[in-house]
Parts: sequence; structure tokens; C-alpha cells
Amino acid sequence: MACHNDGFSTDPEPEGISTISGSIDHGETQTRSKVKKVDDDDDESFWMGWYQQMRSQFGLHDNGLIMAATILFILAPALLLPSLLVSSAPLFLAIPPLAWVSGHLCELVGLPPTPMMLVVGMAFRALGWFEPNPLWRRFTYISRYIAVATVLTKSGLALADFPNIFLVLIPCTAEAAGIALLSYFFLGYPWLWGLAYGYAVSTASSSVNAEKLAQLKAEGYGPKEIYQLIFPASTVENIYSITGFAVCVAMIFSEGASIPVYIQRFPVAVASGLLFAFIWGSIIAVFPHRNHSHVVPLRCSLLVLGSVCVYLGAKQYDVSAGGPLGALATGCVSAYFWRSQGWTETNNPVLSIYNVMWNLLEAVLFGFVGAEVDVHGTTLQDLLFCGGFLVITISIRLTCFAACVALKGKFNWKEVFLGTLVWLPKATVLAALSPQVIDMCRKVFGNDTDETSDSFRRSKFIILSAVFDMIITAPVSYIIVNSQAPKLLRKPKVENIAESKSLVRV
Repeated sequence: MACHNDGFSTDPEPEGISTISGSIDHGETQTRSKVKKVDDDDDESFWMGWYQQMRSQFGLHDNGLIMAATILFILAPALLLPSLLVSSAPLFLAIPPLAWVSGHLCELVGLPPTPMMLVVGMAFRALGWFEPNPLWRRFTYISRYIAVATVLTKSGLALADFPNIFLVLIPCTAEAAGIALLSYFFLGYPWLWGLAYGYAVSTASSSVNAEKLAQLKAEGYGPKEIYQLIFPASTVENIYSITGFAVCVAMIFSEGASIPVYIQRFPVAVASGLLFAFIWGSIIAVFPHRNHSHVVPLRCSLLVLGSVCVYLGAKQYDVSAGGPLGALATGCVSAYFWRSQGWTETNNPVLSIYNVMWNLLEAVLFGFVGAEVDVHGTTLQDLLFCGGFLVITISIRLTCFAACVALKGKFNWKEVFLGTLVWLPKATVLAALSPQVIDMCRKVFGNDTDETSDSFRRSKFIILSAVFDMIITAPVSYIIVNSQAPKLLRKPKVENIAESKSLVRV
């Protein structure tokens, strides 16, 4: 029975009523929090939707916009030069995009893109739309150096096997020596100039035919050893040629320093590049953590920053031989640590982003190199020398390469012949190295110097010869390999095709 006291009931409140009251209060709190969360989610979904739309619009991989922002940050000092906003600057800045469009149009008709990119730059110079001045030249060589650092790091990321050292040294050294001899006897170049010229044009670029070879590998054509032989050897040969070129150029412009001094500096330059690569690669392996939500953009940003800094810093502090080696080794060390953390050769998001970056920077490199060629100042005699040197030295290279491959005893003559065709084209390294000699001339002698001295004349011929080699060899090799490669490799076995597809390197 209930008790009453002063008109107030002492009966306990029914349990159901208290539960309902608490549920209503809790429900109101949850409703308010959900409304706030929905508003936050709407804002977040708007920005994520805009980001996804931008990515799909520009065809970039994950985090591609972050990498584009990183490149723009690096290029900002050159892009903000006031003088680029006057005169024919808009025409000058149109070289890379037009080179990119023209190159990819060539791909649609079955030709490599790089020769057309060079032609676009040459056309701008011939039509007077590229007026050389010191500030624009600074912009172009900074842009070229960033592109070179990018492609070297990309090669390091993809390098998984170390090649036969004889296959790297013998063909490249033989061709460089042949160029040095020819330029000494026919052009009167000093030996150091001849060697610099030789190393600048003596390396091959297997990337011209990489897409076709990857397709053939996926379809099971040929032994896998032929693919393992070509790509690693080409990467290491590139770094050997770049290093030899850097040493020769440094000795040419030594400003009184003796050859023994530069022989002593070379190990220091190499050691500094390798040391930087190991330290920076180790840092990227630890930071950010592999389970970090933004691990890919952070790793990419740090890798771009490190490779560009070591490449440009080596030139600034007179250890230029360590710059290219440091950029490539940074990619190698980083990829090695990432593979130990679970990434693989075929599943490396950083390498995928670097492929996108190189797709864009390739036009910058080749377009600006083409603009260095003065078509009006080129004579028929210059072209004949370029053609004669190319035929002789390519014959030397291909003979040495075929001999090295044949001595391994694992390949028939058709596969050896295909290997020589793949190593015929010249592209990226020639575009990277050939303008650096004239860059050094302008740095040492001044931008306002009359470019008619022997040093400038030799530098211009090296650029002309490199551009001539790229325009001739890349289409020839590309057309022959794409049309004849399936006939030169062994027919695939049906039971091995599925297994071969899993081995294709991205």
C-alpha cells in the first residue's frame, strides 16, 4: 500500500516511464550529433568528390596531384622570374605542352614520341619564337635537370637485377672511344672533348621499345633471360655513361686544376652520392610508417625532394659525378627497403606515380633540348659528319653487344639480333647530357659572351649530333622491333602463357 506524506507520493516512479524519459534525452543527443556529422560528411564528400573529379580529369594515379604540386614548388623560383612575363614568354612556355601533344599524336600512328618532341623545339627556335637570354636559359636547364633526376630515380625504382658488367662496359666504352678517335682526326677536338662527346652520345635507350617487349613477354615469347639481360644492362650503362661524361666535362672546365686532382675528386663524388642515397633511402623506409594513411604521397614527395637535391647539389658543389649516381641509387635503396616491407616489383605505387611524372616531364626535356639546336647555323658538312659518325660508331656498338650476348651461349642468333635492335635507339640520356656542355660554357665564360669560340662551337655540334642520332635511331628501331620481334623470338608454348603474364613488369 502506498504511503502519503504532506501531499507528496513516496511511491517510486514506474520503471517504464524513467526508461522512456532517458531514451528520449539520449535520442535527442544522438540526433544532434548525427546532424552535425552529416554536415561534416557533406563537406568532406564535396571536397573528396572534387578531388576524385580532378584526378579522373587529368588521368593521374592516386596522389598524382600532390606530386604535381611538389614539382611546381621546386620549379617556383624559375617560374616566377619577372622577365618571363614579357616579350615572347607565352610562346616560349608553349614548347612543353605542344611537344607533349605532338609526341602522343605520333604514338597513335605507330611512331615513338621523342623525335617529334625534338622537332617541335627546333621549330620554335627556327621560327624565332625561342629567343635565348640568360634568364630563360636558366629556366630551361633547371627544368631539364629536374626531368633527368626524375627519370634516373624512376630507373632506380625499377632496377631489381644487376646485369653482366661486361655487357655494360664494353659496348659503351667502345663507342665512346670510337667517337673520340673520329672527332680527334676529323674535327680536331682535344682528347677530353672527344671523350665527353663520346660519352654524351654512346648510350642506348631500351625504353623506346619497352612497351612492345612487355607485350611479348606477357604473351610468352622468348626466354625470360633475354628480358632480364636487356633492361638492367641498359639502366646501369646509362649511369656509367653519365658518370664518365660528368668527369670529362669537369676536367675540361677545371680552371687550372690538374688531372690528378680530379682523379682524386672522383671517388669522393661517387662516395658522397652513394652515402646520400643510403641515408635518404633509409629515412624514407622508416618515415612515414608503412601503415600510414598517406604513405604513398609522403614517400613520393620525399623521394622527389631527395633525388632533385642530390642531382642539383652535386653540380653546385663541384662533385657532379655523384649527382646522377645518387639520384639512381636513391631509387634503388628506397625500392629495396619497400620490397622488404611488402611491396613488389609489379606493385609499387611510387613507381606508378613516377611513370606519370615522366610522361609529363619527357616533353619538357626533349622540347627544350630541341630548342637548343640552331637550324639556321647548321651546314651540310655538319650533317654529313653526324651521319658518318653515327654509322661507324653504331656498327662498333652493335658488334660488341652481339659478341657479349653470344658468348653467354643461351640465345640463338635471332634473339641476339633482336637484342642488338633493342639497343640501337638513343633517346633520354642523350637529351640529358648533350646540352650540359654548352651550359657549362655559359657558366664559365658568361651568358653575354659571343658564342663563336671553339668551346661553344664544339658544344653546339655535340647537341646537333645527339639530336640527329635520336631522330634517326629511335624511329628505325621502333618500327623494326614492333614489326619483326614476334618473328625473331621463339614461339610461345600454350601452357606457359598464363605463367608468363604474371611476370610482366609494370
